[in-house]
Amino acid sequence: MKKLSLLISALLLSVSMMAQTYSTTGLTGYYKFENPNNLGAATVGSNLEVSSTAWVTPIADRNGTANSAVALGGGTSSYLNSQFSPSASFRKGSVSLATWVYIPNFNTASTYHTVAGVRYNATSSPYNSYLLAVQKSNQKVVFSYNNTGGVNVTLTSITALSANTWYHVAATYDSASHTATIYVNGTSEGIRTDGTGALKYNVGNPEFVVGNVVGAGGNSFVGRMDELFVYSRALTAVEVAKLYNECPITVKLANKGFAGKEALVLSSQTTPVKFKFSKGSNAVFHTQTAGDTLKLAQLTSLKKGAIYKYTVTNADSCKKYGRVAIRPTIPTTDLATYLSLADYGYGSNWGDSTGNGFHFNNTGATPAAGVSGVDSSAAYFNASSYLTSANNLPPNTSMSTAGWIKVMASESPNAYPTIFNVRHGENTPYNSFWVGALPSGKVQFIFSNTTVNDVVLTSNTSIQAGTWVHIAAVYDQTSGGKLYINGVLDNSLASTGNLVYNNRKIYIGGNGIDNHYFRGNIDEVLVYNRAITAAEVSQIYGNFGVVGIKNNMPSYKALALYPSPSQRNITVSAIEKGVLNIYSVEGKQMIQTAVNQGENTLNVADLPAGMYVATVVSKDAVQRTQFVKE
Repeated sequence: MKKLSLLISALLLSVSMMAQTYSTTGLTGYYKFENPNNLGAATVGSNLEVSSTAWVTPIADRNGTANSAVALGGGTSSYLNSQFSPSASFRKGSVSLATWVYIPNFNTASTYHTVAGVRYNATSSPYNSYLLAVQKSNQKVVFSYNNTGGVNVTLTSITALSANTWYHVAATYDSASHTATIYVNGTSEGIRTDGTGALKYNVGNPEFVVGNVVGAGGNSFVGRMDELFVYSRALTAVEVAKLYNECPITVKLANKGFAGKEALVLSSQTTPVKFKFSKGSNAVFHTQTAGDTLKLAQLTSLKKGAIYKYTVTNADSCKKYGRVAIRPTIPTTDLATYLSLADYGYGSNWGDSTGNGFHFNNTGATPAAGVSGVDSSAAYFNASSYLTSANNLPPNTSMSTAGWIKVMASESPNAYPTIFNVRHGENTPYNSFWVGALPSGKVQFIFSNTTVNDVVLTSNTSIQAGTWVHIAAVYDQTSGGKLYINGVLDNSLASTGNLVYNNRKIYIGGNGIDNHYFRGNIDEVLVYNRAITAAEVSQIYGNFGVVGIKNNMPSYKALALYPSPSQRNITVSAIEKGVLNIYSVEGKQMIQTAVNQGENTLNVADLPAGMYVATVVSKDAVQRTQFVKE
């Protein structure tokens, strides 16, 4: 038996959006809003002046990174603007504006949430040389411009923006074709050709203003902005899409958990690549000078059990953000097989992650979200599907298995839904080692040894359908069987003697003989050729959800949760069906449960008093917030 020493296991919790490589041709100004002491600092072009540090403040950006976006509080003193001398660079015949916006409440504006532009007349038509804004009444993006000297031409988006959501908005005007285009999230939503030639300007209103309109009180922007670009030419549709689309760097998790092998693997990057892992005020830096693989084991400063934010930056200033959880050690002595769909992907077989080659053939199981909520990281069994080991299990005197299960509410159509089975024969003893989830909600463990056949051990606890539960069944030749639920010993039965075998394969989700099939999801299955200890069961349970990542995940959205503080119940409003996780500030998972779209009530009375982070991971979004338990 090949023995491995696992040092760490990692869970990439999310991959968020980018700080994208950008064209510098005609770039008048680029504002990241990442300097809390000077929010108007320009990466390219001239700095903007902050009107009031009370109304223009640093805030977390769309990736959740603190002090990396600008918050504008509304009112006549809430804006950033160019000084008179550099204002000419913003007064060109063609223009492009692009930025990320987040508006919590559209009704806070009088008519428009002004993003940016140059005013023409303060109180009479034509009002704007050019202006990008979001309308209060219909929540659509508008681009108003003047290329005639008369009334403004207006172009409106198709999409109505939602509150508490980040959007990428852009508008372009090309003087040669006198054509304007408006974009939402990288997609063109309108084109208009009007007037003749270059944009018109009024020398009395020279300044470029972000978040407000000179002379038009009440049209101030109330919300957040991030990554503002201003060009003196019309960007192409491809260029706008590149500003919106995530950075071409992809990050994947490889060889998870195995000493010297576990790594973050990148593609499409230009070396050297710089990593930053941060937790609170602590940060670990690493420069990858060559190659595309970072072995996490070499970063000895990363603390096991902690969750870190990471940023990876290439030579083109392209960034990818995410989070990585450094998990505790998994016991590997006499580990026969470790089935993790996230490691091998889904196909006709489910691979053994240990390297022992103890793979499984798939009959009808389909990919499903795993215990972490990540798509295609577990297998769904439909009461007729199953996995079969390619090889027979070698005889052993003792044995253990552990894994995560989620029973479907509709339940299996038979009395003995099989989770894990090593069959003995068609006559007694029927099972060498069998674990199942009964329709009653109980978990059952059946084993046969040289003393007695088909000994039945049933859990005291009833598990809840639709909820992930960790199950471990252990047989020790010297003491008998033990059944653990969520890392805690639930029941035991004394019986001595070696397990009996009949040269059979392992079945998961069925037993290979009759219709004893399971309906639900199974994830992270471990099989040991020995009896693991109670401490090891707890250790495995604490290593939950060691899976890969979901690529192209949207940036974080706000999660509505109330009340906070709370002593007993909280209500969580999910934008779509997903998985709710509650973590302590140290990164320890405290609660995991499924939630439906809309409002969900959760009892948190058993949580210790303190601050917690709540996340809802769904198919197309990640919502997050904090709350206080009293």
